[in-house]
Amino acid sequence: MHGLTLSVHPSQKVAIVGRSGIGKSTIINLLTRLYTTPQSQDTSSPGIYLNGRAIESIPREELRMLITVVPQDNILVRGSATDNIAYGQPRKLLNSHAEEEQRRYIREVIRLCYEASRVAAAEELLGDAPYSGTLQGLSGGQRQRVGIARAVARGGSVLVLDEATSALDEETEKRVLQQLFRSLDRNQSVVVISHRLSTLRHVDLIYVLDNPDGSGARVVESGSYDWFVAESQYLKDAGQDISDLVSNCGCNSAGVTPGFSHAALDAKGDP
Repeated sequence: MHGLTLSVHPSQKVAIVGRSGIGKSTIINLLTRLYTTPQSQDTSSPGIYLNGRAIESIPREELRMLITVVPQDNILVRGSATDNIAYGQPRKLLNSHAEEEQRRYIREVIRLCYEASRVAAAEELLGDAPYSGTLQGLSGGQRQRVGIARAVARGGSVLVLDEATSALDEETEKRVLQQLFRSLDRNQSVVVISHRLSTLRHVDLIYVLDNPDGSGARVVESGSYDWFVAESQYLKDAGQDISDLVSNCGCNSAGVTPGFSHAALDAKGDP
């Protein structure tokens, strides 16, 4: 990466797109400090800042509570849907509370799980008893909905969706994303990594990454979804003419695209 600059404001939903290997996953790894950068407290210096704080100065435990990532492939633990949705809750609270406070906390976690499951359209997986049943034989889409519910229950200042709805059909994805974004606190931000136009149409701003001169990946385009569909050079270079994209995916004359075939971008690699 070289000269990469982008901002995500409170309550803003942004998407990052680009060809395979351009650095989308690297950004997530830097944001979560799986990769590290030189530390600086000067916000005018290159670096990553969360609410004005250099992320290197934020203790890892605190950073993990501030940033929640939903990957494409969610790891499920053995147990019920409630066990999995509650996974990642601060269990240390159970050890520090009196017995009655522990029961109250457990009831609150269960309530949170049921609310989160409704947001993620995964309520049918919980059933009537919160800890009954197991999650054997789930489809890819069901696993993703459990992962999204886990993220909703966990909260955080920044929600990262890394191809988090790739296994959902268009109608389910629309329902889940609309409910998810409505449920967010006004100070929460969302970063979306996706190559599906049906996903991108739900965000406020799209950043396009590229490395045009070989010096490193950077933002080469940015704009709204309507701009992206109508004018983005990235889409024009993706292997099909924009008019073909419109006719193939049900766009209307204004360029609003209800859905989009993956093949339209796969011609030059999975963005």
